[in-house]
Amino acid sequence: MHSRSNALAIAAIACSTGVWAFIFASARFVDGAATAPQICLLRYIGGAITLLIMALSSRQRLSTYRSPSVKGHLARALCGCFGALAIIYASAAMPVVDASGIGLLYVVIMIALSVFIFGDRINGWRAAGIALCCAGAFAMLWSRGSFRSLDLAYIGPASIALLGALLLALEGILIKGLSQNDSAVTVMLHVNVFGLVMMAIPAAVTWHPLGISDITMLLLLGPLAILGQFLTILAYRHADLSLVGPFEYSWLIFAALIGFAFGEIPPTGVFLGGALMIAGGVVLSGRRA
Repeated sequence: MHSRSNALAIAAIACSTGVWAFIFASARFVDGAATAPQICLLRYIGGAITLLIMALSSRQRLSTYRSPSVKGHLARALCGCFGALAIIYASAAMPVVDASGIGLLYVVIMIALSVFIFGDRINGWRAAGIALCCAGAFAMLWSRGSFRSLDLAYIGPASIALLGALLLALEGILIKGLSQNDSAVTVMLHVNVFGLVMMAIPAAVTWHPLGISDITMLLLLGPLAILGQFLTILAYRHADLSLVGPFEYSWLIFAALIGFAFGEIPPTGVFLGGALMIAGGVVLSGRRA
């Protein structure tokens, strides 16, 4: 049962990263017509509507979904929003592949924090699985030209990217803790409402006129994001962060597949890295803690 639970958690996090890879590439599907804050705001609106319908269909009062840990949900939303903005800023000030590589350190930071906060235990097999996943991620980034040259001008943007990675790691820790006490709908409802409020002003400042079809498509990202959030919560509930965290690097595999759909031919290192991450997932799912 423990191995089955691990496999379920890894399958859930893999599906979740696939969903988020599609959402993160949404600007390309609208041909750059919308700014990042616009996309986030419309996604949050679509997600909030979806959750409101789910809550009302349960025939329970909305007050039922009020969490006793409102401050924790607010902190989680702040970490998620500002962590993502930090990575976006760094990507504009330094090579995107380098900023992405630093940003992906959030998994390593999250695993380290989970050991101290939740007492996650890392034995030899789990360490091997983590190493395979990290090696796969590094191979994919290296094949795309990450960290081939160092520049003193990187220090500022790199520090911002590292701060973003820390904030995203803290968001993962908060999701793990909050999902133990609150229902999935409660967790998602809080983060969508807080996220909507936080992105309202940035979206208004950077707003570009959009057609009905583009607005509709971006609103439909909301239900898709709810699915991704639910799968993440499911994975975090069924397994330790040290087990599911490394497989979040599978986002790189889905990103490469989406790029392929736009005519981007992935280098050999992408396939090698993907194989290493899949092997790491097998090792992590098939062994006891």
